Amino acid sequence: MFFGSIVASVTPFLQGEVDLPAFKKMIQYQLNGKTHGIVVAGSTGEGSMLTMNERENLIKIALQNASAFVPIIAGCSAGSTHESLALLRQAEDLGCSAALVIPPYYVRPNPEGIVEHFKKLAEHTSIPIILYNNPSRVGVDLSVDLILELARIPSIVAVKDSHPDLSRLAYLRLGIDSLKQKKKIPHTKPFSILVGDSSSFAPALALGADGCISVTANALPQQSYELYYAWKDQDQEKFAMLRDQLLLLDKALSHDTNPIPIKYALSKIGLCTHEMRLPLTPLPLAQRHSIDTVLNTLSFSEKEREEKVA
Repeated sequence: MFFGSIVASVTPFLQGEVDLPAFKKMIQYQLNGKTHGIVVAGSTGEGSMLTMNERENLIKIALQNASAFVPIIAGCSAGSTHESLALLRQAEDLGCSAALVIPPYYVRPNPEGIVEHFKKLAEHTSIPIILYNNPSRVGVDLSVDLILELARIPSIVAVKDSHPDLSRLAYLRLGIDSLKQKKKIPHTKPFSILVGDSSSFAPALALGADGCISVTANALPQQSYELYYAWKDQDQEKFAMLRDQLLLLDKALSHDTNPIPIKYALSKIGLCTHEMRLPLTPLPLAQRHSIDTVLNTLSFSEKEREEKVA
């Protein structure tokens, strides 16, 4: 079962190439912050712009340095079923814990096509699959009913839902519990409900979510980790404090396309450069001040940054 704060990791670049030493440093930073899982080569990791060899190198570093501690999840989304299948096979062969899979983008498949897409992926691989619903990027929406239908496929074990309507999370929880009671999926089968918007992490927990695949956790893994356990421990005061701290950075990161702002934040912490892969470009100067202000507010002094990165 996937739960808690799972980071949607960025991919660091240096002079046009994937910066593997920086990525290794980022993985250690996440482990120091007690992250519950690491997504490699997802949309935050500019996965659609990576070569198969670059993906392999990134996944290998994550597995070598972190798989003994947390699950490593590979982003395996593409514009067609056969491309997605190739990515899943790579992730499975390398030993990833799961694959994060969005419906094929741009082509806008209908619900029948989406079901057949995931059935084929499940039939030809054995790696656990996390559904990824992000209608703003893909052009199609996985409705609650469609997610519940896909949840009956044995290897589909979770959903990352980035739909703006958070009430869906409660309906998903009710639906999954109902399917188990009616024995339409095994009672013992894990199925995790994860939110995909970092700013929704706190309310999502109250609506039955198991956790968040978080962009903000790239910079604040410890706070994201502690938010989850403050909720579990019913520590309302600590939960509110952490919620508000995270929201400060969530808001500052919302002024440009992901992962542009979070990469700038990580460059200020000292984890990687602010280099993007075209057509993405670095954060405009006018939008950097708000991130600088938040990091300073959260006491990211130079000494503390060095300690956190070490």
